[in-house]
Amino acid sequence: MFRQDRTNPSTAVSNWKGRKDTPRAWASTAVSTWLNGGLFGGGGSPYGGFMQAYFQYTEWTFFAFSTQTYETLSAPITTLSGYTCTGICNNQVAGYSVSGINKDDDPTYRSQRSWKTDVVNKTNSDLGATVTQTEHQGGFGYANSGTAGYYGSGVTNAGSYTTSIEKFAFSSDTSTSTISPTVNVARYYVRGMAKSGDRGLSFGGWGGVSAPGTVVTSVIFSSDSGSTQTSLSTGTYGGVGLSNGQVAGYATAGYNLGTAIDKWNYASSFTHSTLSATGAGGYRSGYSDHGNHMYWSSNGQASGTKVMAYASETVSTSSVDLCASGDWTSSDPTMCFSSTEGSP
Repeated sequence: MFRQDRTNPSTAVSNWKGRKDTPRAWASTAVSTWLNGGLFGGGGSPYGGFMQAYFQYTEWTFFAFSTQTYETLSAPITTLSGYTCTGICNNQVAGYSVSGINKDDDPTYRSQRSWKTDVVNKTNSDLGATVTQTEHQGGFGYANSGTAGYYGSGVTNAGSYTTSIEKFAFSSDTSTSTISPTVNVARYYVRGMAKSGDRGLSFGGWGGVSAPGTVVTSVIFSSDSGSTQTSLSTGTYGGVGLSNGQVAGYATAGYNLGTAIDKWNYASSFTHSTLSATGAGGYRSGYSDHGNHMYWSSNGQASGTKVMAYASETVSTSSVDLCASGDWTSSDPTMCFSSTEGSP
């Protein structure tokens, strides 16, 4: 076990944040030597992306950011079939797959179930209906790391679209409430991302007869009050929303926004711009390696995966597969999040 207190004895342990403050203690070492038996010794890094394809009940995948390799895991989520609210991660502790649709042997189609993924031990547990009040098939998710998970929009069991946003506390995994802010129009295929400690953003979506959404709804975490940010450059649905920690959030892919990449600069009052770089449109799922890269893909294979380097904001096609063939869902999977999703 790495003892930060021994390398910085004059600092309070309670003020340390593992991933953020490690460089202070090991300033003369390369980051690449810290993982997978390097500085920390023992097992692999918990920093990676998790994916379970929809209607997949036998396996799931962990893609390690440090080694650029994937691991196929057993004991997946077994009672949900997909279209869950994803991207909810209590940084480096646990990820959550909320609502969606039940397994096809369940007579109730849309689900109030949720599952929790332990990112260190790579295990899943069924939380039942403890964190949901309303079904949210095809809704969004994001997290205020260390405090609470948020999810909303989507389709209820009655078949109607909802504007509601719900919240649950990470400390209990059982406390749930519907907060006052709502999204502007009831839709599904909505996407979300967050600046942990500040606010969460949701955007886009399809409402049947209504055009794809352009409005970006925000929830201020300190008060759970609602606001809006500068709108998308083009209304979209079925794409991805990914955050680079405290730095910026990006929206891309889907239908209408397509290959364009919109950015909200978290460090500059959430100012909006559209990057000169372009990616790939259509239905996509993805996750973020805070401080390094974001990944979005149609099939989890190298040829269908785009990678953007955060430092340069340049896009390339992946040189490695994120999972085995058939273990990726282009949109609305059963599970999809990064263990660094809520990084401070």
